[in-house]
Amino acid sequence: MKLKVIKFKSVSSTNNKAIKLIQGGKYTSGFIISNTQTNGRGTMGKKWISKKGNIFISIFFKVNFTKIKIENFLIINALIIKKILKGYTNKLITIKKPNDLLIEKKKFCGILQEVIEFKDNKFLITGIGINISSAPISKKFISTCLKKYSKKIIINSSIVKKIKKNYEKIIDEVQNNNFTIIKKNIFKTMNYLIGDIGNTLTKICLVNENSKILKEYNSKTKELFIKNNISKYISPLLKKKIKKKILFSSVVPILYKKINKYIKSKKFQCYEIKNLPLKNIIKINIDNYKQLGSDRIANSIGAFNLFKSNCLIIDFGTATTFDIVKKPGIYEGGVIAPGINLSILNLNRSTAALPIFKLKSNSKAYGKNTKDALNAGFLWGYQGLINNIIKKITLNFKAKFKIILTGGYATVFVNFINNKSTIDKHITIKGIMFIYRNLLK
Repeated sequence: MKLKVIKFKSVSSTNNKAIKLIQGGKYTSGFIISNTQTNGRGTMGKKWISKKGNIFISIFFKVNFTKIKIENFLIINALIIKKILKGYTNKLITIKKPNDLLIEKKKFCGILQEVIEFKDNKFLITGIGINISSAPISKKFISTCLKKYSKKIIINSSIVKKIKKNYEKIIDEVQNNNFTIIKKNIFKTMNYLIGDIGNTLTKICLVNENSKILKEYNSKTKELFIKNNISKYISPLLKKKIKKKILFSSVVPILYKKINKYIKSKKFQCYEIKNLPLKNIIKINIDNYKQLGSDRIANSIGAFNLFKSNCLIIDFGTATTFDIVKKPGIYEGGVIAPGINLSILNLNRSTAALPIFKLKSNSKAYGKNTKDALNAGFLWGYQGLINNIIKKITLNFKAKFKIILTGGYATVFVNFINNKSTIDKHITIKGIMFIYRNLLK
């Protein structure tokens, strides 16, 4: 169905104007646009402050509520507008139920849905207000505008045309009660595939539009060097509904090269985070950028984006690393210490009688047998090492840091650190996802 465009310079409310047009008997559908509103309305009787330069529209058409519930349209409206507007920003747009759109928890779009009856017919009216160039100041809620988060030139008329085109696609299906088809054809979403190639473990995650990890796939890195194992590991993942671009953090260049070659042979595009212009999202203040591990960059970006404060990320991986990020987003370097598992293995390989053991947090001050003595040595030794490094960094910068722990032994040491700390086992993946959204989308 083609919607007739009805333009106004100013109305009290585009939804109010739609009601009057319906009740006038001349229109059964339409697409109302107004430059301003003098009495814009939001949900639950709230006022929508309408500033010039923003978008104010209402779409109305006849509906037959037999199979489709009115609540379904709330989902449709929010998803349509989100789908259109996410092309203008790399920031994540979230839906606050029932029908507000937010960027960084700030409202920039509101949708008011109403149903009226006229001459035995029901009409659905959808009013949409989008803060494009300015946002009102309110004590009740924090608002923002799209322009603040967009590097593109935003042309209001272009957005309006896209909204009209999308609604025209679904109206026939709505009137035929084909909600399943609407969801399938209009709102099919593609997930992201991102990964971290570490010296010990390679992790690939399936991540949705809201940066939620849907599935995690792990493999020992050394096993991926065995013939055909890359195909066995990655091939099933490429059959998922995923975007064509795949992003990795890698500290094993040879393996990344092999994975990259395989992924490209399957008609996907593969990227490593250090090949992207990371300076656009973080300032890296070190002597030799080439020597900096991609996992450490991803950890730092993930942590700072999450906490927006001075961060110290401790990663218990093959090496135990400490990475420093200062406000307003400057990577200042860090510390690399021997990894716990690697130290345990090397001690076993270099001695005749010392066994491999699993580090436990319930150790006494010393041991009366070999394993307990080893456990005490590693637990208290690393506790001292960690706390001393944190103290040195804190004194050097004369600043407080949010301490984030990640990696296998984070849960072991969290209660042995003098400073308050947070565990986030997915901080690397969160960093990679943030890079993807901002530099690769």
